[in-house]
Amino acid sequence: MAKPDEKLLAALNACVVHARHLLESAKAVQAIDHHNIAYHLATLALEELGRRELYRIQESARAVGDPPTWQVNATQDHVKKLFWCLYSLGGIPDMIDQRQFFEKRDAAADIHANRIAGLYVENGDGGLNVPSDAISSEQARALIGLAESLVKYAESEKPRDDIPQEEMDLQIWFLNAVDEPEKRKRIFSTQSFEKLKQLNNVIEWTRSIKAEFEASDKEMKELAERELRRTPKADGQNRKDRWKIRFRVETTSNIIRPAVLKEWNKSVDWIKLVPVQGARKKDQLIVELTLGDDIPVAALWGLGFAMSLQFLVAINMATSGFWWWPAAPNQRKYYENIRDLETGHNLEIEAEGFQVFDPRRVLTPVHIQNLTLCMISLPPPNDPQRGQAYVFYLGGLNFIAINSIQWRCEGQVFGNFLESFKLLITEASYQLPSEETHKSIGRFLSEKFPDLAPDEHVSFTELVRNFERRTNPVVKIGDVYLMKLLCETIFRDTIVPEIQRKRRALDDPPEQTSDEPS
Repeated sequence: MAKPDEKLLAALNACVVHARHLLESAKAVQAIDHHNIAYHLATLALEELGRRELYRIQESARAVGDPPTWQVNATQDHVKKLFWCLYSLGGIPDMIDQRQFFEKRDAAADIHANRIAGLYVENGDGGLNVPSDAISSEQARALIGLAESLVKYAESEKPRDDIPQEEMDLQIWFLNAVDEPEKRKRIFSTQSFEKLKQLNNVIEWTRSIKAEFEASDKEMKELAERELRRTPKADGQNRKDRWKIRFRVETTSNIIRPAVLKEWNKSVDWIKLVPVQGARKKDQLIVELTLGDDIPVAALWGLGFAMSLQFLVAINMATSGFWWWPAAPNQRKYYENIRDLETGHNLEIEAEGFQVFDPRRVLTPVHIQNLTLCMISLPPPNDPQRGQAYVFYLGGLNFIAINSIQWRCEGQVFGNFLESFKLLITEASYQLPSEETHKSIGRFLSEKFPDLAPDEHVSFTELVRNFERRTNPVVKIGDVYLMKLLCETIFRDTIVPEIQRKRRALDDPPEQTSDEPS
């Protein structure tokens, strides 16, 4: 059990007081028929209640370590604050418009979009937008009524002296789950919200969602581990360990901690993951492949190399990070040193545009579980038709590794990942007949990354279109990693589950029914 400190309680109370002030201001403005401004003020009141919930969750996260950066940043994100306001107060039995809030998964985004339309004059291709015309009296009145009920509830709510650790853990789990596009899609589905209405209790609803995900994850994990126990064989005969191939990989995206590797090593005998000792070696990993005496020495180099490539694709796909063999030195510098003759100190100046993963993310058990599933879902070396998509993906990784101040090759990286994605959406049966690639990508971005800013969405799809037309558009490192992320997302979210479904069907064939009379 954890007790909130006095500083936190003061912040929570200040959020409620400020929400009340904003709400009263909304009512006053509504009384003089400025509906758009009243709507904006009512929205700010809801955001303050959302900020209050985020403060509580961040305090819970500190009990197990610093809250992730995105959780801290969420207090500055309008849509996220609105969402957490709705989540935290969704169990109020008499809440006005409760059904409307929870049956619309994009309610928070809708409120924010309405508010923006009512704040600014716009004169663009879509015509003239006059803020006072954007929000009706009915819309403002409904939102003020909702805010009134929520602020009243927050004012009457007595902060609990003791918050059960299980409840804190549940909230932190939910925060991380809604940040994953595929989980968010399932959480915000019609069936999920039907269950919320039945339970009329957000904590119980969250608990039931977590239980469903855990049951599904357990089944997938058991299947994946069963597959990974099947050591590569040359002829299917009995074998004993004969060869051990050891190679090192580096990551610019993740921090490796030994504890997270134990679960993998406990389940997989022929691939062992070994952390590199030393405080400054948290970006390196030793991989040991053990092969049997049924592998002839002539085939050893080729099989070992193929397996190392497969592992690299799998871990990049699993983490959406960057993992590769150790890169050459001076990738981002053209000099050995720059010395300040006045002070006698050396300066370190690197070219901009290389670092994307800042700060680095810790390698987690979820990444390791993803690695297991990705590893067994990649095509074997003797499947060149499926394998071509992953050859292009490897090409993209290779160009990232050699991208340097001497040779900026973002265009080559982007092209490889784009070709990989085009083949992956074909494998996943995602692309519609006669649909152009940039339109498929636009649709995919809308479905998987709805929080992407509209201007970023448009500029990225336009970049793809121009790249396909070979007009030599300027490609930035952020574009490269977004295209890479699309490859990993469709692989993890669509291709891997379908492959596992087929494997499950083979492992559990339907019972045969007899036509003979009993």
